[in-house]
Amino acid sequence: MTHERKSDFEQRLYEMQAAMCKTTSNPVRLSILRLIGDQELSVSVIAVRLGQPIPTVSKHLNMMKSHGVVRSRREGNVVFYSVTDRRILKAISLLSDVLMDRLQVPLLA
Repeated sequence: MTHERKSDFEQRLYEMQAAMCKTTSNPVRLSILRLIGDQELSVSVIAVRLGQPIPTVSKHLNMMKSHGVVRSRREGNVVFYSVTDRRILKAISLLSDVLMDRLQVPLLA
């Protein structure tokens, strides 16, 4: 791979990574991902568990679906959502671990 082609590849990779981070940069979306990490759930169940209105949850799910973070499955009138790739959850969990460590270490002034 030439330097120019590698640079184009790296740029595209960085753009994709930034888009993925933006997709998961909302507390409601992070909460949704935590809920559907181990099981698929319907919009209404997610809304009840998070104490959020269904339209709000639907908006977030649609955004994550359009970016390939979640997928949907229809069963009659009910739409169920699940995570497309469990490694997304691992990445979020790793970042949470880093942040938890920071919360436990006193900040130096």
